[in-house]
Amino acid sequence: MPNPTPRKDAEEAVNHAYEQEAKALMKAQRLRFILGITVSAGLGFGLGAFTTYKIACSLRPRR
Repeated sequence: MPNPTPRKDAEEAVNHAYEQEAKALMKAQRLRFILGITVSAGLGFGLGAFTTYKIACSLRPRR
């Protein structure tokens, strides 16, 4: 005798697929956020170091 409620299994499969997709999207969004923060921190540090270098060069006495 066939299963009387095959639809339930299909619904569970679809729900599982939606949950997996939501997890993957959250992981991608989190990775993108962390990458953005890392790039901005790197650029800020580099710009600060360059500015400090230029100020130090301008304050150094010339011979």
